Amino acid sequence: MDKLLKMTDKIPEAEKELTVMNRNTERLLRLASQLLNFRRIESGNYTIHLSPVNIAALTEITWESFRPAADQKQISYRFYKSSATIMLQADEDALIKILSNLLDNAIKYGRSQVCCEVHMKTDTGKEEVLITVKNDGRMISPNASARIFEPFFRSKENGNIPGAGIGLPFARSLALLHQGTLTYHEEDHMNVFTLTLPLAPGS
Repeated sequence: MDKLLKMTDKIPEAEKELTVMNRNTERLLRLASQLLNFRRIESGNYTIHLSPVNIAALTEITWESFRPAADQKQISYRFYKSSATIMLQADEDALIKILSNLLDNAIKYGRSQVCCEVHMKTDTGKEEVLITVKNDGRMISPNASARIFEPFFRSKENGNIPGAGIGLPFARSLALLHQGTLTYHEEDHMNVFTLTLPLAPGS
């Protein structure tokens, strides 16, 4: 596919079609990988490998990687972190998968605003980090919001936007493997997804 894309200088009219083909191929590969890993989690055959991770830095790097997609939609794309360094024990690859799902959805469904925030939470008697991803897309109905973490569920608010209904269930399963949570609520006319993770497993 990359070789074909490089040949578009000689065949300009094919550039758009090949770019779309490449994007769709990548999307199908991601979907297949997510589905396979989700089934592995369900069957208890998915293992996470914990190591020290600076979640503030990792979130910002992942957020930055989605900037071109936000710019393409002319979305106001903002990031905030309460500290440059917030360390926790986690599987870095799994966290990237969770964050990528949330940011991809936010940009896909957002109309003009997407915001990502990382901050500490200590008022519950234990140290946790909260990562919120907000978008101003169509609000999810109460009935749909109760089911959005169900595998393959697609709400009518999605309209014609492509999707398979596996990204959020997969992300939530990865959060649970970290003894964390992934939740949804509506706030100030924004869809808000909140990933909560303990700084140390079992804390």
